[in-house]
Amino acid sequence: MNQLPIETGTRYLCRRADQEDIDWSRYPEVLLSDTVTGSAPRQRTAVQACWAPGWLFVRFVCEDDHIVSTMTQRDDPLYLEDVVEVFVDPEGAGLRYAEFEFSPRNVQFDAWITNDGEGRIDVDVSWDADGLRSSVMRDSENRLVYELALPLGGWAPSIRPGEGWRVNLYRIDYSPDGTRELQAWSPTGKPNFHLPCAFGQFEFAD
Repeated sequence: MNQLPIETGTRYLCRRADQEDIDWSRYPEVLLSDTVTGSAPRQRTAVQACWAPGWLFVRFVCEDDHIVSTMTQRDDPLYLEDVVEVFVDPEGAGLRYAEFEFSPRNVQFDAWITNDGEGRIDVDVSWDADGLRSSVMRDSENRLVYELALPLGGWAPSIRPGEGWRVNLYRIDYSPDGTRELQAWSPTGKPNFHLPCAFGQFEFAD
């Protein structure tokens, strides 16, 4: 299958981890920016990632002075409130990919996306990533820390050093005045996260 070209040049060197004890100080940090303009957001979001056989691990560290999070059930529409999101497209064609979302309450949303590349998507919320794990806590600087373990079995090939997958990292954050801020690792140029041509690339290494 043909892969989409990487238009943004956004790349992340995703290194192998010790699955039992991840030392996050070993892995590079990237900052999210405004999804449309690429400018710095009101509240800082830093993200790190690493992998182990069968798993992709992602850590978000978010400044958050106002939390909007009321939903409690898996696959609730978390994207209507504060949320962090990971989109993963191992094939790289932008036609089929997994969407993961996590709320400040540690509620999970996972769905399989079919995208026709012309603005129409199908969101299959009946799809579950079996074994999905997450935690959310406050750190010593009062930031929200999300630690995510995304299981790859059944929907993604084995990660191989030297290969790359298309990925994007997102955050939706509401201000006290109700303003919604959309953040992205690789900005899409539009208030729309489902633009695979704008996804960055995770390049896997030992």
